[in-house]
Amino acid sequence: MAQRVLTDWIDAYLRYTENQEPMQSYHTFCAVSAIAGALERKVYMRWGHQDIFPNFYISLVGPAGWARKGTAIDLIRPIIEEAEIRTMSGAITMEKLSQRLKGAIENYTDPSDGMIKFQCAVTFISPELQVFLKEKQVDLLARLTDLYDCPGTWTYDTKNQGTDYVQGPFFNILSATAPDWIRSMLPDPAIGGGFTRRFIWVVEDNKRTVPEPSIDLDLQRKLINDLQAISLLAGQAQFTPEAKEIYLDWYIKQDKEYREGNLAIADPRFAGYCATRSVLLRKLSIVCSVSESSNLWITPKHFYRAKEMLEHVEKKMPGAFRAMGQAKYADAVEQIFAFLLRKQKSPKAEILRIFYRDIDEATYDIVVNTLLRMEAIEVRIEEGKEYLIAKEGAEKIFNM
Repeated sequence: MAQRVLTDWIDAYLRYTENQEPMQSYHTFCAVSAIAGALERKVYMRWGHQDIFPNFYISLVGPAGWARKGTAIDLIRPIIEEAEIRTMSGAITMEKLSQRLKGAIENYTDPSDGMIKFQCAVTFISPELQVFLKEKQVDLLARLTDLYDCPGTWTYDTKNQGTDYVQGPFFNILSATAPDWIRSMLPDPAIGGGFTRRFIWVVEDNKRTVPEPSIDLDLQRKLINDLQAISLLAGQAQFTPEAKEIYLDWYIKQDKEYREGNLAIADPRFAGYCATRSVLLRKLSIVCSVSESSNLWITPKHFYRAKEMLEHVEKKMPGAFRAMGQAKYADAVEQIFAFLLRKQKSPKAEILRIFYRDIDEATYDIVVNTLLRMEAIEVRIEEGKEYLIAKEGAEKIFNM
């Protein structure tokens, strides 16, 4: 086995990207996706009658051109590729996906039971999720939902060449998109359904200011070396007895809170996600363990780290779907409040000038009244002019 040289892969990657503009949460989950892609199906957690594999569907979400989503993916991609992890990208059809998975078949020995097993593992990487999903492809969404659970065999009936059988599929997604694109990609009924609840939506509306980005090439080589070492791991990841007890206590508590309607994410569109987030936490616990060592033991430290990572992104996760919904003036409310967050204070005349394509004065009155009732803004009259002022902490209302 290749010798690992880093004490913690995720921490090392965050050091590698600290002089870059994307927010840290983007880099953290790019690192998670890289480790997941390296582990493939060879590392798993046995839980009851199921084996849980550490694949993730991750999408970085933020305003186009500003949040530097693409930059975050561009930084991790060469490390993944140099570590010889199987990848694919670009626009895709179901036929192409099934063929790519079939072509990735390999066997390995599971040291947990000595059995020779087969897998077809691929990591999909794209800074433009909409290129992959295209527009409201319901069949593709259903197929990807099925693939997420890594069934023993996955089948696809092609149009002209019979049935494709994929033995031991493992599909890992790292992508990016803007909230506006989500509305065009996904039909409203899909929001909160089986497909979207399997995603970790990493939402950021801002970036760091780094006039002259730089990278450490020596650290990059170490990251590649250790990711290659991680890719050689195989076997069953397990909680230590202490960590398992902590996890079980957490599970019982969060199950009780869910039954009482106290969801981890209050947005009702995330009810399905909240019902199954324990699976994500176990997957992240595997990644956090492997980030530090190769022994596949999950300690309390790894569990708490995974929990903190997940809870951090969950605070902003509803922002991924802010462009969805039926309310007539929802877009205008979102746009004007986002503008006020940047400006903090703006006169009515300025808002009407900037948003004249989207709102008239009557709509402005409705938006202001809505924001006032939400306790998101204040209205002040200064020297005969009306000003809107964003309240401190009001960004939490919109998960911005």
